Amino acid sequence: MPEIIKFRSSMRVSLHPAAIAAYTWLQEYSCLIDLDRLPKPLLSQLMSQPIFGVMTSITKTERAFSLFSPLMQSRLWEKQTPPEGALLIYYSKDELTEQQIETAAWISALTPLCFSIDAKRLAGLRDSLLRHMPAHQHQALLGENRISDRTLCRWTGRRRSTLIQQRAKKRPETPDNTPNPDIFAQLSQGWAPHHE
Repeated sequence: MPEIIKFRSSMRVSLHPAAIAAYTWLQEYSCLIDLDRLPKPLLSQLMSQPIFGVMTSITKTERAFSLFSPLMQSRLWEKQTPPEGALLIYYSKDELTEQQIETAAWISALTPLCFSIDAKRLAGLRDSLLRHMPAHQHQALLGENRISDRTLCRWTGRRRSTLIQQRAKKRPETPDNTPNPDIFAQLSQGWAPHHE
């Protein structure tokens, strides 16, 4: 049964050997969003997500934590360790097999890929976020009342004109946009009564 402890800087943290391949692959995966441009409150929350691993004792007072999931957060850590107070959910070294740890690591590595953002739908992503995310969460995590096109463009390195084009393509045709029928072409076709 896993246990929970808060991370302290005196703990040793390393990558579990069964998670190395997944971690290496994840480091090669480039993010659409520039993580350095995200607001500090959001980064802080992302870095502080609970971490799964295996705890071993080195001495009576020194413990070592071998993390295996989630792997993405480690990209954000400033000192190659979780922030002070982050929750560590740990198993003893006999509770999980190497295969179970490897599988959990790969699921962690593949999650961002499965839920990645389609660059051709950034405008829709922003609009959807505005509809679903409460204003207080926008303020708390993003540092603004509503996520703006400018912010999203800064994160992704895209131009605002890209978002405008995406919205224009998505907009359904309205009666104002539909072309008027060519009356002269219709008159030149001849007329016949409709027969039912």
